Amino acid sequence: MNKKILFLTHVGQPGGAEFIMMRLCASVRAHCSVLHFMHGPLETILQKENIESAVLPMPDDISNLRRNGGWAGLIKTIPAVLSMIGKLTRIEKNYDLIICMSQKSFILASLTKIFVRKPLIWFMNDLVSPDHFSKAMIFIMTKVFARFADKIIVNSKASYDAWMSSGGHANKTIIIYPGSDVTGIDAQANDTARITAYRQQFGGAAAPVIGIFGRICHWKGQDVFIKALSEIEGARGVIVGESFFGEENYFQSLKDLIIKNHLQDRVLFTGHIHDVPCAMAACDVVVHASTHPEPFGLVIVEAILSGKPVIASDAGGAREIITNGETGFLTPTGDAKALAQAIQTYLNNPDLAQTIATKAKANAIQKFSNDTMIAEFKSLLQQMV
Repeated sequence: MNKKILFLTHVGQPGGAEFIMMRLCASVRAHCSVLHFMHGPLETILQKENIESAVLPMPDDISNLRRNGGWAGLIKTIPAVLSMIGKLTRIEKNYDLIICMSQKSFILASLTKIFVRKPLIWFMNDLVSPDHFSKAMIFIMTKVFARFADKIIVNSKASYDAWMSSGGHANKTIIIYPGSDVTGIDAQANDTARITAYRQQFGGAAAPVIGIFGRICHWKGQDVFIKALSEIEGARGVIVGESFFGEENYFQSLKDLIIKNHLQDRVLFTGHIHDVPCAMAACDVVVHASTHPEPFGLVIVEAILSGKPVIASDAGGAREIITNGETGFLTPTGDAKALAQAIQTYLNNPDLAQTIATKAKANAIQKFSNDTMIAEFKSLLQQMV
């Protein structure tokens, strides 16, 4: 393929969508560039990955727009959006295909399509529902801007169903599951020295270690995790991740909950770590406890590929990763007692835990690997260009 591809994202701090973007870029490295709308660590990461990139700074009125905002916030962005359209149009004219990895970048690219008229793909990495978006934003995405997309990629059947229920277009929407770096995760999950160091840090030389991984925020369920841990005698808990702006009160509430349940010596906050699979491999069980449905659940797949038995909330994309009782356990959202019982089941039955972990890993390699994702992505490119 000799077509030029431009990937768009509005962020400077990489998240799950941007790491997926980088894996896709690597598969077409000679033919692609990335344009993002904020300065930040993403610039350095792309440079290290030898992926061509540039930054087109986005006005504050657009960057401050929230998915749960109303019509007033949308109207306020109009002058800033107009200021971006001309600059973005001039850049896009040099490419044959535009791929958007975020909602804000897609909205801007939709507005430029009138002038550019290039095929437009939107990786819509969210579960579009009232739990996550305002009615105004759902209307704008489904009824206004979605018509400009030639293809809309969702990351699970849960996301597909939510998109259809919100008024999405079935004829242009397909599912491509996010892919994980099986080889890279496997290498980290077998790094004995790093795993031993993490195990010592977690204080689990003799006690079982239960881990939860991801951004610390109210709907990720770290509070449910702490309550569940209080039901399990002797187990240690590890909370890996950071709290971002606006979540300070929730972070403090977690500390208060730990004190209330007398868990000060059994729960550790690690902050951000760069070698997550090593830390996962140092745990006996990995928990996903989100209280709202998630579009997919990359952290669940990473834990499975790290060889760990996993428990996840019974909602959203997690249901497509885990078959309850076969490749993991699913527990009702927000139910700390059910989560504690599932953890205890693993701890009481190590052979069962190992059997489930082995079966889950084989399933994840087949369905959720980079190779599978990239094969489906390249097939789509052939159709588009």
